[in-house]
Amino acid sequence: MTETSCRRPELDYPLDYTFKVIVDPERVQETQLLQIVTSLLDSSNRLRSVTQRPSKKGSYLSYSITAHIKARSELETVYTAFRKLDGVVYLL
Repeated sequence: MTETSCRRPELDYPLDYTFKVIVDPERVQETQLLQIVTSLLDSSNRLRSVTQRPSKKGSYLSYSITAHIKARSELETVYTAFRKLDGVVYLL
């Protein structure tokens, strides 16, 4: 039996990347998510699109936020900031 390792896929930067963020809408607002992206990427013109969809029961909101990312470090910085928000349930 061989052991397999889990590796992150290699991405070619720059690229447009979609963050998937599932939140408790009573604790996290869309403006908070967008502020994280625009402030950490130093520009609102790097934000490409934002879509929102409620869960079946309406308990959660799912956001797809696409932004222009120049380097892996930017990607990791945004994910780290999302994780620190109280009310973020899941990240993809």
